[in-house]
Amino acid sequence: MSETDVQWLTAALADQDRKYFVAFALRQGPNTAAVPLLEPLLRAAVYETNPSNNRVFVEPCVRGVGWQKTTQDLLGFLASGTDFEKAGAVNALYWSVGYSSARARGYLLEDAVPDPAESEGETPGETIGRLHAMMLEEFVRNPDLHVRRSISTRLHKPDDYPPHLRTLAEEARRIALEHSDEFIRGRAEMTYLPRPDTKVLFSALPHRETRGDDEPEGEPDHP
Repeated sequence: MSETDVQWLTAALADQDRKYFVAFALRQGPNTAAVPLLEPLLRAAVYETNPSNNRVFVEPCVRGVGWQKTTQDLLGFLASGTDFEKAGAVNALYWSVGYSSARARGYLLEDAVPDPAESEGETPGETIGRLHAMMLEEFVRNPDLHVRRSISTRLHKPDDYPPHLRTLAEEARRIALEHSDEFIRGRAEMTYLPRPDTKVLFSALPHRETRGDDEPEGEPDHP
């Protein structure tokens, strides 16, 4: 892929009308085609407001560099992005981490590159552990509605976390169960107050606004 190609595809990924064409084109090519587009693909995933549509931008990254590297780069948005970016990163992490568990069950993303024993000095298990810790910390300290909505779908019971995270997990449990937002509270009740004999119907994660109130105009910056 030439530099001109990369420039055109990068611009297209920032365009609402053309970004899905790029995702489609990458799906037809070799898994290495997405490597020079990793950052703009992940940005497109993070900025996608429909949490059902971000998968098409995450999958080429997983296919090209593996689920762990994809997850680590998304965690960069969660660590230092705007609230809009943080919520979008959590939504996109659903897919990257999902492929780690799928791999463990023997279901591999077609043509995905093998994941290394470790990436950026972390084993896969350490990356997952860091993800769980970051989500708990963000949910507890950050009152942004969309951030908490996104993370509420990824919370677990306190006993499911390692001992050093359980106090934080208890606080996340309290916040979620007492939250004024119906979606967050409903997801918390499913997680923490299960009723095995009751069929539970839950709402899909609401779409976010096109741009967060804290997001500046112009080209979004990667954290």
